[in-house]
Amino acid sequence: MSCLDAGRIYLYLEDELPSSERKAVEIHLAACSACRRALEERRFLLEAVNSLPEAELPADFSKRVMRALPPLRNRAFSWLTGAASMAAAGALMWLTVFLLSGDTLSKFLIGLNDLLWTQVRSFALIFVKTFKLVSLLLKLCVQFSELLFKGFTSLTTILSPEVQALLLTITIVLSAGLFLGARRIIIREKQHDS
Repeated sequence: MSCLDAGRIYLYLEDELPSSERKAVEIHLAACSACRRALEERRFLLEAVNSLPEAELPADFSKRVMRALPPLRNRAFSWLTGAASMAAAGALMWLTVFLLSGDTLSKFLIGLNDLLWTQVRSFALIFVKTFKLVSLLLKLCVQFSELLFKGFTSLTTILSPEVQALLLTITIVLSAGLFLGARRIIIREKQHDS
């Protein structure tokens, strides 16, 4: 049996182990001085904790804690207020545009509808192209990682563990150098631009 962890020691002290496991622990304790010492330390701690007096809380403790907490805000109401404010501002903006355009209401609404559908089509096209690009990049990353994994797998069969550790260390150092170098160039460019 291997040495006891703290959880098993506490289970033993609190008499919560099954009898077969308890016998195995006692046999181990008879042979292992480190575990006996750990058992005595835990027993001392457990007795010290059990000898502490129970803490008495004042009768109004929970009321004082609740008064000290900040008041709750109704998030749903604040979100609804913000949405209503934005809708009102948008309606006021379009009413201003309508009044300044000099068109009839039907012409204005047709123009507004055309504008909105053009924007929706443009957004949908951008969304689809972005989705395709991201999916292609993910496929490329998966294929690259599979290729890299196959390469490392074949290298591990050829190279000794010492050479593998050396190559891994060199790879980590070069990656860190590339990352820090790129970071330094980006910071330098930002400082140069400002």
